[in-house]
Amino acid sequence: MTHGVNNYSVFFTYSFYDFTDDDEVIQKKLIESLNCICFENQTIEQAMPYAAWGDRKKLGNVNWLLASTEWSHCVYQWAKEWLQRNSASQVLEIGPGGGLMSSVLLKINPNISIDWVLFGDPDFVFDVKVIK
Repeated sequence: MTHGVNNYSVFFTYSFYDFTDDDEVIQKKLIESLNCICFENQTIEQAMPYAAWGDRKKLGNVNWLLASTEWSHCVYQWAKEWLQRNSASQVLEIGPGGGLMSSVLLKINPNISIDWVLFGDPDFVFDVKVIK
């Protein structure tokens, strides 16, 4: 920006699972959820603060949520198939409280009811209104 470049992109060095080859439905719901959780009602400076190279913690919620898909992708795929067979189910999510999985599951099947047991950092737990 200091050199007059107004159009630029941001990339992450953290690997994640994007579902491109396995399930485009989950991929779309995942991206929608990331945008809602991390960027809704946020300025660009809040959502993507400037950070030094290697300072991943400063990238905040989007970095953590993307990283979580690397180890949870099989759960998303299993849950999607399960929810297709059990359309009006009650779900208990136990986790750090980021809200990404709950949001994706609700976007796949809005008829489910989700309860949470959260054990994460209280500063990281998102407002449930954002998920719905």
